[in-house]
Amino acid sequence: MIGVRGTGAPAGSNPGPGGRVWRSGGMGDFVTSIANGVGTNAPDALQGMYRVSLNYPATATVNPIDSSGAYINSRNAGVAALKAELQYYASCARPPSVTLIGYSQGADVIGTALGQVSQSIRSRVQAAVLLGDPSYRPNQPINAPGLNPGGSGMFSQTRTDAIQNALNGMTSYGWNADTQSMGTRQHVREYCLYGDAACQNQIATGWNIHGQYGAWVNAATNYINNVVLDIG
Repeated sequence: MIGVRGTGAPAGSNPGPGGRVWRSGGMGDFVTSIANGVGTNAPDALQGMYRVSLNYPATATVNPIDSSGAYINSRNAGVAALKAELQYYASCARPPSVTLIGYSQGADVIGTALGQVSQSIRSRVQAAVLLGDPSYRPNQPINAPGLNPGGSGMFSQTRTDAIQNALNGMTSYGWNADTQSMGTRQHVREYCLYGDAACQNQIATGWNIHGQYGAWVNAATNYINNVVLDIG
C-alpha cells in the first residue's frame, strides 16, 4: 500500500530502498484514515502488507494556478517517484499487488503515473483511490457512484484522453459491492465533491469543501475492501 499526501502535508521519515518512499508517516490525514481502515474485519488477509508513503515535494505556491509551474513540477516529481517504485516492484521475482491512496495533489500523482506505466504494471494495482483530484474529469466510469459533478479539475487539461482511458480500463470481474452482484469492477475510484476548489476548479469558494473528504473515508475504505479483499 502506497499513500500519497496532498499539498503541504507533513513529510514522512525512515526512507525505504532507493529513497522513493517513507516507512513512517507522510500520508496525510485522509489517506492515513483510509489506510488504517483497510482490512480491519479481515486482518489475516493483510499479513505481510508493506505500508509506505511516497517521498515527493507535495508543494505549490499560495495560488495553485501559478505561472511558475511549482505545482506541476512537484506533481511530476511525484509521478517519477511513483513510477520508479512501481517498476521496482514489477522487477521482483514475485511482483506484489499494490493498493494506492492519494488526496489532492497526491491523487493527481497517482492518476498521472498510472496512465504512463505499462499495462503489465497497471495490472498489479488492485485498487487506487483518488480524493479531490485536481485533474478530475466528469462522466468517467471511475467516478464514485453519486459523486459525478459536471465541472473539471483545475489541471484537467493535463489528464489526456490516453491517461484517462488507461484509468478507465483498469477493471476486473468479481463481486461488485455497488451493485451487490457479480460483474465488472473498476480498480480506480475518484471522489470529487461538488464545489471543490481543486477537482471542480472553484478556487474562489471551494477550499473549505476540499477539506471535507473525511465524510467519504468509510466509503473509500469499503471500496478498497471490496476490490482487494472481496469484502462487502
